[in-house]
Amino acid sequence: MVKKQTTGFAFTRFMLPTSHYDEAKANHAIQFIENLSHTKGEWHGQRFILLVWQKEIVRNIFGVIRPDGFRQFNTAYVEIGKKGGKTELAAAIALYMLVADGERGAEIYSCAADRAQASLVYMVGLCPLVSLQYNVCWYN
Repeated sequence: MVKKQTTGFAFTRFMLPTSHYDEAKANHAIQFIENLSHTKGEWHGQRFILLVWQKEIVRNIFGVIRPDGFRQFNTAYVEIGKKGGKTELAAAIALYMLVADGERGAEIYSCAADRAQASLVYMVGLCPLVSLQYNVCWYN
């Protein structure tokens, strides 16, 4: 049975009985992402406003917390159809995990069918927010 919150958010069926949902942590990630701007395409330069299904992904990744206070999920497999905004969402989540998740020495990996596609996630380095606050290095 899927637990429902008053807002209609459905918890993942993979949430352990010992874990709990921390709305503040989930909202922190959502607010961070929604303060970013799109970096390419027809939405270039516009704020990244998450759709309901995108918020559900972010809420489940960052809001489901183990008893020790850490996220239950440190790996997420998300399958999105063609032209569904996979790269932008992955880049926004990666950027959050790199600079705002509170983990020292965070490492971010991107996997895709080929190296060129995987490297698109790292183009967030072009975002003014990142370039003003952090030294972005590119390695081959």
